[in-house]
Amino acid sequence: MAKYRIACVMSAIAIAFGMGTCLMTPAAVYAEGEQVQNEEPTVVTTADGLSDALYYGGNYILGADIDMTGCQYGTSIAAYKDTVLDLDNFTVTLPDATASVLTYGANLTIKGNQGKIVKTIENTDYPTVYAFNGDITFESGSIEGKKFPVFVKEGNSFTMNGGTVSGEQFGIINHGTLTINGGVINSNQSGVGGYDLSETTINNGTINANNFAVFGNGSESGTKFNINGGEINGAFGVYLPQANGVSTITGGTINASKTGVEIRAGSLEISGGTINVPKNVEYEVIPNGNGATTTGAAVAVAQHTTKQPINVSISGGTFDAPVAFSEANPQKNSEEDIAKISLGVTGGSFSGSIISEDFARDDFVTNGTFTDEVVADDGSSVDINGAVASKSLKRLVISDAELSDLSLTNGGVLVLADDIKLVDQEERAIEVAKEDGVSLLVRLAITDEEYAALKVYDKIEVVYFDDEGKEAERLAAELKGEPGGYWVEFTTTHLSVYGVVGVNNPTTPGTGTMTAAGASATNAAIVTAVAVGLLTSIVSFAYLIRRR
Repeated sequence: MAKYRIACVMSAIAIAFGMGTCLMTPAAVYAEGEQVQNEEPTVVTTADGLSDALYYGGNYILGADIDMTGCQYGTSIAAYKDTVLDLDNFTVTLPDATASVLTYGANLTIKGNQGKIVKTIENTDYPTVYAFNGDITFESGSIEGKKFPVFVKEGNSFTMNGGTVSGEQFGIINHGTLTINGGVINSNQSGVGGYDLSETTINNGTINANNFAVFGNGSESGTKFNINGGEINGAFGVYLPQANGVSTITGGTINASKTGVEIRAGSLEISGGTINVPKNVEYEVIPNGNGATTTGAAVAVAQHTTKQPINVSISGGTFDAPVAFSEANPQKNSEEDIAKISLGVTGGSFSGSIISEDFARDDFVTNGTFTDEVVADDGSSVDINGAVASKSLKRLVISDAELSDLSLTNGGVLVLADDIKLVDQEERAIEVAKEDGVSLLVRLAITDEEYAALKVYDKIEVVYFDDEGKEAERLAAELKGEPGGYWVEFTTTHLSVYGVVGVNNPTTPGTGTMTAAGASATNAAIVTAVAVGLLTSIVSFAYLIRRR
């Protein structure tokens, strides 16, 4: 009967993978004198003995390396009754493309010191370890395979408390319930994948992948991911294309070389954790009907070709990337489709730009800590709390004559002046009004000549001029930088005409008008910077420019 039962298992595996049908539990007849559940581990040293051990169930420990080649029952090993298998420091080798260690109506616990279950066959759809009809708990040791080291079938579970799972193409594929409490998952391509109505929970452990570390599937619906801790490392940390998917991030660290989290359908709620992308990664959005679209973002929202609703809520967490938050429409979906997107940022620490192609910042950002620096091509910049940045810049030349009618009333020498405005791609001005809570830290790049003209003064101030060119307000300013990279730095709440004034202590007579030397110097200084969508619904390219 033993030969018959393994033949049933092999046939059922082939049906499950080849035809996608469910296995039927065979009516196994146990041989006379079958083993009972044993409390103390029994040492197993042969392929036939290992097959019998999982068949009868109990507590077992390997006493030698075991190659399943030549086993009279076949090269697969099926747990028909609850079994604890301790690999100790030995290796179980699965030699055939169709061989697996699987559950068949029972639960299996795998543990070991340096012990391994290994499958080296290339391009096989049969997993090394398969939660097929029963649950698997992995405590320690190693599971290795080419395509599917671990596979979890619908209705079954795999709990990883420790150990290492290593694969060439994938780490763990989940169609059922996957819980990762510890251990390490390594993949040369993609790490942990969720399909169908599966649920994956990551509480601890480490996932390393060269492509997608954690990922869903765009053709699936309802897949769940819960990330509560651990470390996730990959080119793309978490990729969420599944319709009606539900994903939450409450803790853990995601380190991505391209993008931390990209959602293309379903819902995402982030209340904690840290997402890092190197600051030297170029922000880019490229249309893709079957994969990620965005690089350089901690969190990216990019509606899929499926045009499914997206709901993103961020109430906490740390986001450090060139672009801390990005919303884009790479597939050029219609306004009706984009209207299915709901965004909400009510907390969190964001180091990097906030970019939204379809929504004004004030429509979805209500709270949080923001560090946005938008730098112009001449070195000028403006930090705006919650600003939305653009991708390109433009420089506009100004004339001295347009600045010659500015006058000071509180002393000092006007060395240079600029009309600082935000304009869109068509050079239309974007109004930035003074409001409580709005802070603009402006770094006005200046030439070495302008620096030389300013450094002779005891202190530097910035003057705000009204519409008639008269002094209306003075602000403290600082002269900073080094040769080839000087700037004047000041903080304001709105943008308008500003002049940089040199002041000698204790008093300096007012000049009344701009000096010829100052006018000449201003011809060389051009201010540009970028900020889009601040206090306005206009979403476009923005440039910080001088008065024309």
